[in-house]
Amino acid sequence: MNWHLYELIIQQLVDIAFGGVLCFHFYAEPLLNRKLGEFVAYATRQLPKTKCILYTNGDYLTAKKHSDLTAAGISLFFVTRHDNAITDVLLPVLRESNVVLDTRDDITFNNRAGLLGPPTDVRVRTLPCIFTSEALVITIDGNVLPCSCDFRESNCFGNVKEAHIRDIFCSDRCREFRRDLLAGRRAAYKLCRDCDAYCEVLNVPSAAEPHRAREQRPVIQIHRQNVERGGCEEYALVVGKEASNWGYITEVCFPQVEGTRSLRLDFEHARIPIHAWLPSAQRLPSTWGAFDEQKRRALALFDRVRPERIWMALPWIDSAVGFLAAVGEIGLPGVCVWQLATEVVSIPGSPRRSR
Repeated sequence: MNWHLYELIIQQLVDIAFGGVLCFHFYAEPLLNRKLGEFVAYATRQLPKTKCILYTNGDYLTAKKHSDLTAAGISLFFVTRHDNAITDVLLPVLRESNVVLDTRDDITFNNRAGLLGPPTDVRVRTLPCIFTSEALVITIDGNVLPCSCDFRESNCFGNVKEAHIRDIFCSDRCREFRRDLLAGRRAAYKLCRDCDAYCEVLNVPSAAEPHRAREQRPVIQIHRQNVERGGCEEYALVVGKEASNWGYITEVCFPQVEGTRSLRLDFEHARIPIHAWLPSAQRLPSTWGAFDEQKRRALALFDRVRPERIWMALPWIDSAVGFLAAVGEIGLPGVCVWQLATEVVSIPGSPRRSR
């Protein structure tokens, strides 16, 4: 993306007082851009309330680039699992940043945009999708797309060089698209009818299921001496399910790790849609209303405990963004360490809260 277009996009975001998440990726390797640090620094200056996130395959991520981009304003690094990039390149860096590295192989694939063929469960075509209500994609040429899965640009809603991003997002066509997906009318769009990229949270089998490697080890560990974490005493989240297949938090205990107040959350079997914790959840269909009480309990928990470190294992990557926003709303301080199903995310350099 050329600098003039990037400035235009940032200015349009300034116009609407944007304070959300800015992700530097669209199925390309952002670290190939030699001016990436300048792009990030400019966004950080112009949009001080915005979280800047970097998705990378790790091939070009070195310790120096990690440090430089962190200084420029990158808050989180998502490193996708390609070859041994995480082990060979990032592990030494992450250890220095006190980041816990623990990926899982059982959730690796999704049927994004239906490219793997028909879904294994026809219910996918009637399930709501909230992604388009919380995000959009701007391509290198300025085209505005509804979803990161639309890498073929089959549903272009406009171009930021011709119309303001606010007007594009609020256009009749874009509104109708979002309403249809929130109502579960996926079948109306070729891009969405067989896509299950964001359906795992509803506990619906994916067409990618046959491609997944399965782990037999238990995920939830209760009250043990964790040798891997230096012999500290560890408690894990205990999760229960109701007949509706929704996951509910039933009990939380708090481990002490290296003298830091910590909290471990494991949602891998709970399928809790973290997006439902956000105020935007009020605009979702009534089927999501069951999470109101869970949202209240969860936010009250974090507000009371205020841990300095968080470990997480989530069933889908985008939940991390939603959870980060929820955490930001209650002002959770300190060093946050995220433990994801397929990726590693860190917020390095954050000051620890005095105890």
